[in-house]
Order: sequence, then C-alpha cells, then structure tokens
Amino acid sequence: MGKPVLPDTDVLIDFLRGHAKALALVRSCEDRLILSAVVVSELYAGGMNSSRFSECFR
Repeated sequence: MGKPVLPDTDVLIDFLRGHAKALALVRSCEDRLILSAVVVSELYAGGMNSSRFSECFR
C-alpha cells in the first residue's frame, strides 16, 4: 500500500459529478484515500443545499 492521498473538496465534487479526470484519480488511489473533517463537513454542507441530497436520504 502506498502513501495516503488527501484529496481536496473540489476533486471529490468533480468525482461525484462524474468528471472523467476526477473519476480516474479517485479510482487510481481509492484504497489510500483519507478524508479530513473539513472536507467531510464541506461536502455535507454543500449537499444540504442540493435537491439530490434530500432524495438520497429519505
């Protein structure tokens, strides 16, 4: 196993939106990804403002 990878929120947002470069990056290091509390909270806060968020958590 290689070194851990700490992606920025923007990379994960692009991944969730299906952007090819972000998909490739995340998939290439998915066994080494770590998320900071800041990234998790930013994703959560951004998701709260999305209609898709409420669809996923009904």
